[in-house]
Amino acid sequence: MPRDLTTAHEEWDDRWRAAVDLGRSEWSVPEPVVVGMVEALRERGARAVLDVGSGLGRHALHFAAAGFAVSAIDASPNGIEELRRLAAAADVAVDAHVCPFTALPFAAGAFDYVLAWNVLYHGDAEAVQVAFGECRRVLRPGGMFHATMLSKRNARFGQGDEIRPNTFVVAGDASDKAYPHFYVDEAGLTRLLAEAGFALDHLVDVDQKPPDRAFHWVFTALTVK
Repeated sequence: MPRDLTTAHEEWDDRWRAAVDLGRSEWSVPEPVVVGMVEALRERGARAVLDVGSGLGRHALHFAAAGFAVSAIDASPNGIEELRRLAAAADVAVDAHVCPFTALPFAAGAFDYVLAWNVLYHGDAEAVQVAFGECRRVLRPGGMFHATMLSKRNARFGQGDEIRPNTFVVAGDASDKAYPHFYVDEAGLTRLLAEAGFALDHLVDVDQKPPDRAFHWVFTALTVK
């Protein structure tokens, strides 16, 4: 099953439980490009937002504070527990669930916007295909999918053992690269989106931590009506 390879949340669950920082602060501040979506979503009349792989909830909390109806999922119980605590402290509402991104616990067409930032590549092509399909299922007609995927330009592409096509595990790595990571080129990403029922809207290959060559695809896609 696809979820057998979507195990990187185990590393993140340990990070969110740890008393020391372990990079936690880096994952507490919303990405500027995500923050910039607020006005665009308002202009589209969007109301319901889903944050897939929310971690500590940096994006879910931002959208909730901006007045959207927000749901969030993550496979890390510690991440979701902290998100709920932060939401209560900020007096905002976030409907948070512990679950895998391959089986979203929401009705079809429940959301106007689905965000999946640095999460859906934690597996292989089959897991990505299932996850894209789930994101499409819970979006309304004309809804927007906003996500990142690992690019083959990433410096880590090809490192470690290739356990499935374009899927690598770096044994003994101190980060989540010890768990499966899937990399894709533009043609492969476009194909996966089309198969899931999306039309690509915008795509850019970004080094998230220059000059480390930490290239990720950042894209928006719209549901095909």
